[in-house]
Amino acid sequence: MVRLIIGALLGILVVVFALQNLDTVTYTFFAWSLDVSRGVVVIIVLAVGIFVGWFLTGLRRLRKKK
Repeated sequence: MVRLIIGALLGILVVVFALQNLDTVTYTFFAWSLDVSRGVVVIIVLAVGIFVGWFLTGLRRLRKKK
């Protein structure tokens, strides 16, 4: 239950941070160039981090079961 509350508070903080950083910036990666709001990038990076953490935790649990 404590993890859920801490996660919710951190999520709210990230959303507030993202909403305060709405400036559009250009991100360039090799040949790709993209104009995106910083806030959108923050939320995307957070979502990818959560997914990777969830995935790696699932892999670890599978290894422990075997």
